[in-house]
Amino acid sequence: MGNPSTFFGVSSAPVTSATLQLMVLDLSAIHAVLVTCLSAYCGFVQGPWPFTDPGGPTTPLQYVTVVTSMGYFIFDFCWCIYFSTEGPTMLCHHVVSIFGLSICLVTEYYGTELIALIFGSEITNPLLQLRWFLRKFGYQDTVIAECVDVAFILGFTCIRMGVGTYLMICYNAMDHIPFHIKCGGVVFYIISVAFYITIVKFAYRKYYCKKSKLQQINRGKKDMRQEADGLQPR
Repeated sequence: MGNPSTFFGVSSAPVTSATLQLMVLDLSAIHAVLVTCLSAYCGFVQGPWPFTDPGGPTTPLQYVTVVTSMGYFIFDFCWCIYFSTEGPTMLCHHVVSIFGLSICLVTEYYGTELIALIFGSEITNPLLQLRWFLRKFGYQDTVIAECVDVAFILGFTCIRMGVGTYLMICYNAMDHIPFHIKCGGVVFYIISVAFYITIVKFAYRKYYCKKSKLQQINRGKKDMRQEADGLQPR
């Protein structure tokens, strides 16, 4: 008999690390789009509104969204540990996310605020996946890649640091939210700040330092032209 994998139309060639990375990024993009749509519907259409009515029972759709995110984070955390692809900040982010999602699934409460966190965390992730694909296929120096970088920086700034800060202030001001749940929200916010510091450093190196370097190069070229003009016979 022939190879069963060949019979079913599956190649028996070994899977490379690049192929695995591509598959994981595809999964990450699908997860980000899916849970962003689900959480947007939960927050903006179904309710309750996380800025005024958090801490209540988890709705069935919120529960499905949390379960979906839980499965992805467990998989991605195991992937990061096994292949050592991420640093401490991302690992802490995954641990805190899994812990928070577990509390929601066990208690069947706090789905409203977790949905808001999922929406704010995942809405910019498709831009990260798109950025990787552009770099993978050699489009990192194009206008599209530049627009993706700017959109991600602005999106993270406005949603996670702007709206997220306001949500944390509103949430911590509510008396009916347990203290340990508030602490979890603060820890997640601190992790977001750590991510944002990395993004600000990236933007500084890419735009300010690059601009300064170009100015130095242009200034050097100008000085060389002036020196050359001064050496010309009169």
